[in-house]
Amino acid sequence: MTTAEVDCGTCGFQVLIRAQANDEGSVGLELECECPAVRQMAENLQSVDPYTEGGTFSTSSVYRAADTCLKHVDCLVPAAVVRAVNVEAGLALSHEVSIRIIKE
Repeated sequence: MTTAEVDCGTCGFQVLIRAQANDEGSVGLELECECPAVRQMAENLQSVDPYTEGGTFSTSSVYRAADTCLKHVDCLVPAAVVRAVNVEAGLALSHEVSIRIIKE
């Protein structure tokens, strides 16, 4: 199992993403969050094919679900979900990532 924790920033929401590969080659997903939009997106993403998530934004089921459910295009959750799926499927290395925004 691969777990990703996301601090979404300004909205104040925290997201816990759990990705678990199964015998059929897909990756099951669980997203825990108080954000109604993320919960709605999670309902549409019970399981994904990791090989289609590595294509383009338009072919990614994660980004298609984000497009229909999330309110802000800068939400970090879709990228974190794709990374967790890819790590769980062995298509990416597990490594801590972060974004730090500094306005000067």
